[in-house]
Amino acid sequence: MIPGKQVLVIGCALALATGWAQSVSKETYDFNFIGQPLPDPVLQHSKETFVLFGCAYCHGLDLVSRGEATDLMHSALVGRDENGNLIGPLLRAGIPQTAKLSPMPQFSDLSDQQIGALVRWIHYARAQGRYKEIQLAPVSAPFSGPG
Repeated sequence: MIPGKQVLVIGCALALATGWAQSVSKETYDFNFIGQPLPDPVLQHSKETFVLFGCAYCHGLDLVSRGEATDLMHSALVGRDENGNLIGPLLRAGIPQTAKLSPMPQFSDLSDQQIGALVRWIHYARAQGRYKEIQLAPVSAPFSGPG
């Protein structure tokens, strides 16, 4: 690599790292609610999008439902979703109030990128939560085979 280009590449990398560090500062970031920033900026953005659009208020940041909202951690629909094919249309249409559930507003004005960020966070948080459930599950006797 040409020495001038090396300096330029290093300079750009430092600028990006500094910009990321400044965008998640202690003054503007609610560590108590949102938790520590994630090392992956794409996931961090998805997490913040989930909070910004109010999803975390009812469904919980870690998908543990607060009240009458659907349990996204154990939802069959979320489990069957692939890249937002089920969650995306549901977000756009909303859910009317039922005897068991509070209504969920429609988010028909969100862009495909915003819907994608919400879907990404739901799948990531669900995977993390399910992993924790497995870790905390009681250990049973090892399988010894048939009879």
